[in-house]
Amino acid sequence: MVKPHPISNLLHGPGPFRDLIARAERLLAVERLVQAELGELGTHCRLANIAGTRLALQADSPAWASRIRYDAPRLLERLQQYPELARLSAVSISVAPPKASPEKAHGECNPLSDSARSTLRAAAEAVSDQALGDALRRLAAR
Repeated sequence: MVKPHPISNLLHGPGPFRDLIARAERLLAVERLVQAELGELGTHCRLANIAGTRLALQADSPAWASRIRYDAPRLLERLQQYPELARLSAVSISVAPPKASPEKAHGECNPLSDSARSTLRAAAEAVSDQALGDALRRLAAR
């Protein structure tokens, strides 16, 4: 049997994921810079991409996009002060409303079907671990 390797070796070691992780970390760092530079406006936008010398932002609404566009020249000037962003020459702002959050309250869930309940009860009877069996029975009773 092959011994499993930690996922961190896969993500941060040599291979295709290393570059992807590095780019994601870079974009996250730039997004934090953008939000810090924009202050209150930063809470209404997120970094979409950096493509060449263009920084692409997405705003919550057209109103916020307009306010961010007004502040874009100052933002660009401030970001160009960072060596890794010195090549930026343009900022584009598009509108992408935030994703809707689930409406269900915490702890609320869909009811289980009779089939699911019986499967959980059967699994509870089949497992040798008492704590797991009790947890499965509690779940089936919901």
